[in-house]
Amino acid sequence: MSTARFSHVARSFAGTLATLTLAVGVSHAQSIGPAAFVANNGNVEGSVSAFTFTPNGTAAFVGELNIGTNPQTISITPNGRFVATAHGTASDTVEELTIMEVGPGAALTEATVKLVDDSPLDIEWIDDEYLAVTHTSLSETNELVIYQFDAEVNSLTEVERKPTGNFSHRIALHPTRAFIYAQDSSLNDIHAFSIGAGGALTLIETQDTGTTYPLEMAITNDGTKLYAAGGISNGGNKVQGFVIESDGSLTPMAGSPFTSPGASPAYLAVSRDDKYLYVGHGTDATCRAFTINPTTGQITATGYSFDVGLQGTLGDLAVLANVMLITDESTATDGIRGLYSFTIQTNGALVQNGTILDTQGVTPESIAVWLPPWPLGDMNCDGSVNGFDIDGFTLALSNPAAYATTWPLCDIALADVNGDGSVNGFDVDGFVDLLGG
Repeated sequence: MSTARFSHVARSFAGTLATLTLAVGVSHAQSIGPAAFVANNGNVEGSVSAFTFTPNGTAAFVGELNIGTNPQTISITPNGRFVATAHGTASDTVEELTIMEVGPGAALTEATVKLVDDSPLDIEWIDDEYLAVTHTSLSETNELVIYQFDAEVNSLTEVERKPTGNFSHRIALHPTRAFIYAQDSSLNDIHAFSIGAGGALTLIETQDTGTTYPLEMAITNDGTKLYAAGGISNGGNKVQGFVIESDGSLTPMAGSPFTSPGASPAYLAVSRDDKYLYVGHGTDATCRAFTINPTTGQITATGYSFDVGLQGTLGDLAVLANVMLITDESTATDGIRGLYSFTIQTNGALVQNGTILDTQGVTPESIAVWLPPWPLGDMNCDGSVNGFDIDGFTLALSNPAAYATTWPLCDIALADVNGDGSVNGFDVDGFVDLLGG
């Protein structure tokens, strides 16, 4: 569409705003929206805290559910119905998995508790039915264990387990849910598995990571790149990068491992558009932004960062649409503990949304996030398509960057009403039709 034609369409569209608003009324039905759940790793008073968000990324505390000792990691089903936590207690033989159901407004109720092997230090829902859990031990072969969850009777049944080395405590799920990766920070390698029917695992390869051991891993949303934090190994400032091949195997990126200006990389998160890798550091408690080369995957520090404060107080990172969440796990020195929310800017910088919110639990660490499937044309992401979406649609067409930071929990692709892969004046007629019902 020519510039002149687009301007004409935009003026015509703007001229109908008042009429459209009257036609569609001011109904503002609110569905259950974006949510985050934080595992509070208390020795006795372990709990999970729930948060909801306004469309501009501001968090609101919902409540806290006490679930027992040391819930260390957390995951939510793709449909947003169940949250699972893994408890790493002082037991030498068995631990617990807790499954919670998510109710209206993101409130949690306990569904079931399952006794499992010692030290389930990471957990990840493969889909709404199968749950992957690490069996981490200093004295036994470590394993990746798959459980089948029956939502009708709230039961967990083991269906598969595979060895993963000497100290495997982190897993990463491919966005296609066809592959899963388990690291071993003792033997310095990453185990790549394919996921088959019924939760069956098949080892694809064991990728050597050299002198840098892998800790937490993160995979880009397009499924082509995997990064692993190197912790205190190899100088205490390394992040490894791998290309994910079509069969799920890994190929080290040229230039990997990459050097971070921070100390002891331990946590990773990727922006929704795959432009930025965020690295949380244990020693200096900073979250730092890196650009991702879309072709090679190589990362470069942007210079943008956020300092949580005291050493060891950064608990976790998680990306919810265009919002970055960070936990501060200790009140030491500054009296601050809880969940931070930031809007990710187009240059990778983080702008804080409101103040840090107390989780009201001891030692907030791991974060699980959920975003609802917004309907096409829902430009303010309130769950409905109506006159309140007109401003967002207009901004998406005229200034996409401003739209991304004004409604960070939305997706500009919702304005692609005609489905041609672009957001432009050709979408206006279809959007008007959506408003008219």
